[in-house]
Amino acid sequence: MVPTGPTKAYATEPRIIKHGIVKCAICSLGSRESERQSSNNPEQVVNYYRDKTKTEAFAEFGAKTDNKINEYSAVANDGSIVLECWSQYIKLLPDRIWRYQIDISLWLNPHGKDLMLRHLQLALAEQRPIKLIKVKLKNNPNADVARMDASNEPKEITTYPDRVGRVVEATENTVIIDFRKQTDV
Repeated sequence: MVPTGPTKAYATEPRIIKHGIVKCAICSLGSRESERQSSNNPEQVVNYYRDKTKTEAFAEFGAKTDNKINEYSAVANDGSIVLECWSQYIKLLPDRIWRYQIDISLWLNPHGKDLMLRHLQLALAEQRPIKLIKVKLKNNPNADVARMDASNEPKEITTYPDRVGRVVEATENTVIIDFRKQTDV
């Protein structure tokens, strides 16, 4: 089924950009949720999307950061901890566990690091679950982010509501969290 009217994502009719992605004529953003008939070719249906923002990812879990650039964690409405994890530090263990293990001793952002450690220590003390937001740098997905400011780097942000994490270790130097599928918890 092809929508005939404008979608909620746009104030004006969208337009075709290159590679078949339709974007808004005003703000140049696309929408990941809709299909639209191409104005260049009425027979062609084009999928269009935009990347999920960090704010949207935290909101999916009922959480909000006070500083979207310098904070990596937040407490959700249900009391769980929502954590932004770099994909290159997530490894698959034999028992279907995703282990997030990272050396944070060299991080350049002391505010985000300290807040994250407080949240993780709270999760450890009170057995609160960790909700997963996985972040991957688009241009260099395996980069060591410890000594870089990645705030302006393009990222792919994905939420995993089916994964629940438990803190294994949270110290000034090391963070280890094991994420299991919710059916395995």
